[in-house]
Order: sequence, then C-alpha cells, then structure tokens
Amino acid sequence: DIWAYSADDMQPTISLGVINVVQDTTLTRTIRLVNILGETQEWSAQAIHRDPADANALRISFSSNTILLDSNCQGETTLDVEFDIVANHVPNNFMTGGGRAAHEFERLDINEFDGWIVLTSTTKNKEISLPFHSILRRAARVSVGTQTLPRLRDWPINN
Repeated sequence: DIWAYSADDMQPTISLGVINVVQDTTLTRTIRLVNILGETQEWSAQAIHRDPADANALRISFSSNTILLDSNCQGETTLDVEFDIVANHVPNNFMTGGGRAAHEFERLDINEFDGWIVLTSTTKNKEISLPFHSILRRAARVSVGTQTLPRLRDWPINN
C-alpha cells in the first residue's frame, strides 16, 4: 500500500558502499514513502542486522520511529536513516575473495555489514523491508613527518 525507496538513488535498497573508517562517522540516507492506497496510513521503522553483533559497529536510528501518510493518494513523506559507524568496533581490513562467505553463503566476510530497514504498518497487517549493505574497514590516519626524502645509497631522489 506504499512505495518505499532510497531517495538518493531511486533504488529499493540502501547501499553505503566501501567506507574506510578513521574516526566515528555518520551517514544519512533518505527513504521516500509514497501512499498508493488513498487511506491514512501509519508505519513504524526499525533496523534489523543480519548479524546482531554488527549493531556495535553500525548503529542505525531514524528521524522518526512513526511515519504518518495522509489519505491523499500519491501523497508522500520522507524518513531519514542515520548510520552511525563506531570506529573502534570496525574490524581491520580482512576482505578476501574466498573468506568465510565462500563456504557458508549465509555468512558475510568480516568487513561486510548488512540487514534490513523494516517498515511495519500499524494500521494494516503489512510489512515491507529495504535491504542495506556496507563494507566497513578500519583505516589509519597517516601524516608525513618531513617533506625531505632520504638519499638511498647516495643516489639522489628527484621529483
């Protein structure tokens, strides 16, 4: 009775992409909901991680836990989803082509985080979900201590 999709790329999924995490980071994505029923509708939002332990590194919150769509057919509203990435819970980069997911397809590699944004109708017995996926890996903050490179074996280093 509603359409729900990512307003950022017009897809029924939320892809966060590959994120090299140096510090705590927050990403916001917007879900657009469109009433196609022509009746007032109320929905609630929740996030479900495929692996509940992933919620330590990728915390999800909403601009509102209740979404109200008025009776206007084609009426729409938006819901902001905040993905809070907690740097000290993000694993180091262990991505492999044949990692644990190669043997157990229902499991992801250690750097993959995914699940569903679940919208549940409080006025009808309906539920829809938008999957989300991200690859989070810990990164280092690197700074250069000097602008001068040392000489190697007495060979000059040229720019």
